[in-house]
Amino acid sequence: MVCGCKMIELTAREREVLRSIIHSYILNANPVGSRSISRQYNLGLSPATIRNTMADLEELGLLEQPHTSAGRQPTNLGYRVYVDDLMEERRLTAQERKIIEGSVYQYQSDIRTILEHTSALLSRMSNLLGVVLSPVFENGILHKLDLTKIAENKLLVILTIKSGIVKTITLEINFKLDNEELESAARILNQRLGGLSLREIRENITDRVSELPADSQRDLITLFVDNAQQLFDFQEDRQFHLVGLKTLLAQPEFSQSDKLRTIIELMENKKVLVHLVGASPPEEGVKITIGRENPIDQSLDISVVTSAFYIGDNIGRMGIIGPMRMDYSKLLSVVNYTAKAIEKYFK
Repeated sequence: MVCGCKMIELTAREREVLRSIIHSYILNANPVGSRSISRQYNLGLSPATIRNTMADLEELGLLEQPHTSAGRQPTNLGYRVYVDDLMEERRLTAQERKIIEGSVYQYQSDIRTILEHTSALLSRMSNLLGVVLSPVFENGILHKLDLTKIAENKLLVILTIKSGIVKTITLEINFKLDNEELESAARILNQRLGGLSLREIRENITDRVSELPADSQRDLITLFVDNAQQLFDFQEDRQFHLVGLKTLLAQPEFSQSDKLRTIIELMENKKVLVHLVGASPPEEGVKITIGRENPIDQSLDISVVTSAFYIGDNIGRMGIIGPMRMDYSKLLSVVNYTAKAIEKYFK
């Protein structure tokens, strides 16, 4: 469920000390000393023994000492060893699962609203940045097309694809069309376009709707052909939902002005964020990338917990972005359960 690296062999004592230091640092954001570990965790080790073990872990590149008089804190590699080998995935409580399901299931089939609230949910449950990249529905299959006249010169087109996703768009018309003609045209369009992918419709709509007799229907069909790229292109509707920047910036890692500026610039670059959240193959499930493992230079001090999710055959992405000092155990479970809740809803 996470991305791995070549493991470093640690003794049982080194494993316990490293795990305890990372747990303490995640909670407090302060370098950890041997006496603190001795008091907080029942390891059965003296402060001197813990101090010597910490020195060994530092030699292995798993800990670092920011100042001579300070304790130790995890390195990029230290977090990776922890995530791959020492961390136990925390089970969500019944209340946490209920919160996730409630956020996903209460908005019927409005995918945009669901994904907007999902990004807010991820932020709220992590106190970090929640991000959701909606699927591209290029291969979505048209299930139904509905037409409704909402004014003398305006037509509401409602497209439903098989996964339950709905798109509405308003077209201007400059010809008369009564309800019977409208129903007839909708029936013909559904007969000739239903069951095709959106891409197939855009590429072949002219051939599919040729040889229609009635002038009023011909005017409407011509309107559809002329607007096919707009009507049947869900790519333009792909949304990137992001919530929690203020919470992220409140983390102590970003208190320095240069780091604050870097993280703001990063969060304002949509292409970079899409790359961060969507970089891993979907079959990998939940993936954790830490610091320098991320595919962009500015991300040295952040970690990303991501997962793909499927709506039909269409793949979206979601994740949590925060400092390397994050509660990986909990956030892995949050992202995993949320992705599965969305998939379950749209089955």
